[in-house]
Amino acid sequence: MQRLVPLLERHRVQLRKGIRLANLAAKVAQYQLQRGRHFIAENPLSSDLWRLPSWQKVLRDHRVCTGTLDQCMFGLADPCGNPMKKPTKLAASEQTLIEGLDKRCDRSHEH
Repeated sequence: MQRLVPLLERHRVQLRKGIRLANLAAKVAQYQLQRGRHFIAENPLSSDLWRLPSWQKVLRDHRVCTGTLDQCMFGLADPCGNPMKKPTKLAASEQTLIEGLDKRCDRSHEH
């Protein structure tokens, strides 16, 4: 049990850092939108980032478009060469930034 406490504390520290970075990225996205500039963000589809209030605000903006890709369709594989699906969500200030990336697994291979 004594070994578990430092691990949990390290996890909490890393989580706090990750949330701060995610919130900073959302602020940058908002900054870009407010000035008519562009941004693109990607993170695993199941990531908590997409559920943070800061990112929910970004995603609600009518100019923001999203897409989902499975990285196996772009060649992601483990060290043995086996395809890895890794569903990933994209958010961008303009559809052209993610065109051609919104591609789900075609099931032509096993994961």
